[in-house]
Order: sequence, then structure tokens, then C-alpha cells
Amino acid sequence: MASPHSLKLLETGAGAGWFLEKVRRSKLADRFELEALEYDDTAIDALRRRGFSASNASLPDLLGNPVYEGKIDIICMFQTLEHMAGVADVFRAFDFLLAPGGHVFISVPNAAAVDQQEQMVRLWDMPPNHVGRWQLNCFGILANLYGLVVDEAAVEPRQARWQEAWHLAVYHINSRAYKSHTLEHLVVAIGQRHLRHAAKGLNALAWVPLFWFRAGSVLGQSLWVHLRRQ
Repeated sequence: MASPHSLKLLETGAGAGWFLEKVRRSKLADRFELEALEYDDTAIDALRRRGFSASNASLPDLLGNPVYEGKIDIICMFQTLEHMAGVADVFRAFDFLLAPGGHVFISVPNAAAVDQQEQMVRLWDMPPNHVGRWQLNCFGILANLYGLVVDEAAVEPRQARWQEAWHLAVYHINSRAYKSHTLEHLVVAIGQRHLRHAAKGLNALAWVPLFWFRAGSVLGQSLWVHLRRQ
């Protein structure tokens, strides 16, 4: 059980609770009171089975709720913000929910890397679709409007060349799968899941040499930002 002096940590878009589980298993677990927000019913069930407090909601849904006003010390939002259209409401929620000196930790796809990937593989988007594309200066502008400052930011390090080549090959065959009469289109139509995954993996492996030399210039996939309420 959290102590009376624990920090309240809220993760939105928490999925099945993998990050919260890591916090709970860490040496600092007794310093945090953990809570999750999610829209997916299956994820909500998984979070609650793990013993986490979980609500079917998003950050903007908490605006105006006195139970949460100024009570959150840390908000975490990993690979979630790019799926949300009401960006102003999200940042208003940061301002409303955070205690003085509170922190927000966000990760989003690196816009420059997404642009590069699209040029290489001609795959513009895949479900769950992104509705926003983020660069560091975007966070600086919005932080300034809503009483926050950017404390830290970093781009994810590049992966090993073989990992990037594999990543691009998989996205390439996903792109080709939209075209009828291609091998990739036939592969993704295989009804048996394990057979489909095996065939897709072999197909991707055949494309890896094409992307081996291009992979050396691939940028880091994610952008990480630490915001703090003033």
C-alpha cells in the first residue's frame, strides 16, 4: 500500500499495464500510488486483474473533476498522444491535473523518422492510425501556452543496422500487401495465423538485403520529452 507521502502517478493509454507493473516491481514502488486510464475494455480488465486502479477514460475526461485537480505528481503517456486529436484539451488537462512542480513524461514517434520511413517504403499509415506528427518545437510551443516547461528531451538511439533493415522490410511488405496480385497480398490473406506469420517473416527476410544499405541512415524511431509544471 502507498504511504501517505507517496507520489501519485497516472498513466494514460496504459494498455495492459506493462509499464505500471515495472514500477510496482521496482525498488521505488513504495514511493508511488499508481493509477491508469484506458479506453480499451480488454486492457481495463487486464489492469484490474493485476490490481491496478483503472478508469475507462482519457486525460481530457478528467477536466473539471475536483477529485483530480492539482493532485497528480506524475503523468505518463507513451505512444498515445499521436493518436489524439484534441491536443489543446490534453495540455489543459496537464495544467489542471498536475500538482505544483509536477511532471509529464511523453514518448511519441519521431516525426523526422516517420517521414523518412514513408519515403523508403511508401507506407503512409497503418491502424491504429496517427492523427498527429510531433517534433520537439511543438512541445515547446504548447508547454509555454499551458504553464509548462520542457525539462529534457531526447531522440531514441538508432537501432542496429540489421534491426532497422528488418523493420523497413516488414513495413515494405505491409505496403505491398495493399496491392492485389502481389505475393504479399496473398500472404496476408492466409487464414491460419501461425502459418501467415511464418510466411510473412520469410517474405520480409527476402527483402532485408534491399534495405541493408539504406538502414544505415535511419533516424531514431521515438521522441521522448519530460515536461514540468512551473
